[in-house]
Amino acid sequence: IEDFTRLIEINPATEDVFKNRGIAKDELGDYKGAIEDYTSAIEINPEDHLNFFFRGNTKYKLNNYEDALEDLTKTIELNPKSSLALYDRAGIKKILDDNKGAIQDYTSAIEINPTFANAYFKRGDLSSDLEDYASAIEDFSKVIVIDPNYQNIYFYRGNAKYNLDDNKSAIADYEIAIEKNPVHSDTYFNLGSCRENLGDLKGAIKEWRKAAELGDEDAKAIIQKYE
Repeated sequence: IEDFTRLIEINPATEDVFKNRGIAKDELGDYKGAIEDYTSAIEINPEDHLNFFFRGNTKYKLNNYEDALEDLTKTIELNPKSSLALYDRAGIKKILDDNKGAIQDYTSAIEINPTFANAYFKRGDLSSDLEDYASAIEDFSKVIVIDPNYQNIYFYRGNAKYNLDDNKSAIADYEIAIEKNPVHSDTYFNLGSCRENLGDLKGAIKEWRKAAELGDEDAKAIIQKYE
């Protein structure tokens, strides 16, 4: 930061120095200082989409969602092919309860970058929240094609299948999820619920017991009923 400051003192009209000092301040948690530097960079060059992108993301860290949305929208106006800006704006729209707008932005990000696993996941997760489980399964399946080791993706797809009463298929996903992450208590709990739905109470109790061992309080409460 001191080096950037000396460069600014030598030449106050250097956009990149303000931008880079802003990035350095952001990394150190000086978000207000970072915003000031990004703003100075914007004043020098209002056509650089990165200045708006960085400032918008820093405003997001300060929970200033409306202003962050405005900066990311400006980023997209200047660079319509920025899948990252669309992805980040979608996240803010979701926070602001604009779910339709969020899905549209995730979709646009995917159209620009068809291997954007995080965008598929976030769109699928939002679809699950909106109880559009079929769309969620489609997106989670796409994530698996792109990255089979994406964190807990089989758990999320299993949940969507469970919510569609497709217990057998959900069990298959939960079992893979456990292979990949054997200490995720929620997977065992949901797997137990699937087995119960299929009439396998003994198998359900076994899964709930494992969830309880991993600290799941709901599983502990259920186990007590059968002991």
